[in-house]
Amino acid sequence: MTCFNRPEYLSQTLMSLQNSDLSDTIICIVDDNSSDINTQQLINNFYVSNKSCEIIKLHNDINIGGCLSLRKGLEEIKDKCEYLCNIDSDVLVKYNWLKELESVNNASMHAFNKRMNITSGFNCTTTCLHKIVSEYPTFYTKQTIGGINMFFNQETYDNIINPVLSTNSRKWDWDICALAAYHECPITITKPSVIQHIGIHGMFSYGNNRYDYAEDF
Repeated sequence: MTCFNRPEYLSQTLMSLQNSDLSDTIICIVDDNSSDINTQQLINNFYVSNKSCEIIKLHNDINIGGCLSLRKGLEEIKDKCEYLCNIDSDVLVKYNWLKELESVNNASMHAFNKRMNITSGFNCTTTCLHKIVSEYPTFYTKQTIGGINMFFNQETYDNIINPVLSTNSRKWDWDICALAAYHECPITITKPSVIQHIGIHGMFSYGNNRYDYAEDF
């Protein structure tokens, strides 16, 4: 998880994480040189108080942006984990969110006979362009998803996620979807959503202060 200020959202995200099942999990938080002291304090408190999993704190000496900060965090933990995952710092998660993501990721790779797959726990259909392509018993497929949440294995990281993040693209999530399509890597969504977006910053595509929202969370 990367963050830059906005403690009003970060506090809710960290509380939601703390109330979820984090067994066999490592959380890496990359603070992109936040100027807000409350943000830094929230991260420190979470680091001290959370006893259910390993917490890694990273701090950027200068602001390098979300794309490179995300890559920095994933590089920190990639050799320690079977699966990798990102979430935004303005989300809520369900108790079993990680197990659901892993289950759908495995089910979709089996269904499509693929070694690579990107799974998201966030299904937005009405306020964004990421429309459902097909439906299966436990998941949907899409051609594109946003960067709020992605869950993937090491091979997917090496061939799709990392090459895009290394470019420091402002539209890294769209670029990941394009490279996934090139590799014929399925993009799947849990059914129902296990992650909800609560922030409004950054979503002004149509002149409204809208934010992407999972209707089935």
